Amino acid sequence: MMAENFILRKSIGEEELLTLLPQAENIDYWLALNPNSTISDQPFQGFSKLSAVKKEELDDYALQLREEGYFQTSELIPTATIQEMRSCIENVKKAGFPPTFALVYDVFYQAFSHFDSIFTGILGANYKLIPNFWVYYIETNDNGKGFEPHRDAEYIGDNLKRSPFCQVGCGDKSKASCC
Repeated sequence: MMAENFILRKSIGEEELLTLLPQAENIDYWLALNPNSTISDQPFQGFSKLSAVKKEELDDYALQLREEGYFQTSELIPTATIQEMRSCIENVKKAGFPPTFALVYDVFYQAFSHFDSIFTGILGANYKLIPNFWVYYIETNDNGKGFEPHRDAEYIGDNLKRSPFCQVGCGDKSKASCC
């Protein structure tokens, strides 16, 4: 099969995806695939400020963002939430869908609540999330490699991104390979 017949970042062929589409439209299919996860029209509903970050940490993050174009935090999302996200991704992948289809589950959006104090501290109280989400599945064997810390997007004055992004690692690889 030629490369142009592959879609969604070359993870699945067009014909294969077309055979899966009837299932993709069935919410009961997705709920059965991950029965401990929810799917709703309002995944951010109940979004709350769950973690407070000290001003010194915020200052460090903001400085690193200005100087390096990125920053890394300590573990903010509870292990149980990360495990749920990982389970959703793995089950979706095992079912033959690209990992990005795991974004149908609310847990991925609710996880952002753990970053609210950082986003608010750096971007201001009226920041908005831009719906540009993706899921990469990186094999856990020795050949699996993520991305080194790097910069993406446009920059405005003082080396700050116009729209910074947030990347969350759900696997066994080090934080350094998760941007």
